[in-house]
Amino acid sequence: MVPRASTRSDFPDVQTTFWWSASKKPSTLAYLHRIFWLRENLTAISGYNQIEKIAGRLNLPMPLIKAVVDFLVQNELCIVDDGEIKIGSRRTHLGSGSPHAIRHHMNWRLRAMERMVEANRTKSIHYTFPMSLSQEVAEKVREELPAFVEKLSKWVGPSPSEVVRCLNMDWFEY
Repeated sequence: MVPRASTRSDFPDVQTTFWWSASKKPSTLAYLHRIFWLRENLTAISGYNQIEKIAGRLNLPMPLIKAVVDFLVQNELCIVDDGEIKIGSRRTHLGSGSPHAIRHHMNWRLRAMERMVEANRTKSIHYTFPMSLSQEVAEKVREELPAFVEKLSKWVGPSPSEVVRCLNMDWFEY
């Protein structure tokens, strides 16, 4: 695939967000489009620490990846060391009260829907389970889900970075 320059219509979220980034804090911008998560996830995996490799893996144009990496380096979210992109010294965190939390969740759910229609679904699990249940069980599930996420975080933290995955979880009354 020959890389081409992206246009606003190709990546409306990234272009709109990225080009007015000068007025935004890196911690805010980094959650507005999932491409900015490449710094914490994809660049940690051996073999995905160069613009060409990242562009190929994400199936996005190299100029776009270069622009994102330049922004991440400029804001110390990534560094370039001996030609390799690595996680920088600054970290980001989006609190649940942030006005950007909804956008962050939407970005990843949209990606999950995209993956549902792509060819290789053997490594993915997509599960929807609308249900009726007692109030007591509903409250028990609500209590258990954060505990599961905490347990998962403890497994993920010390594990070597070899693959990238996303877990989306929703528990809501409809």
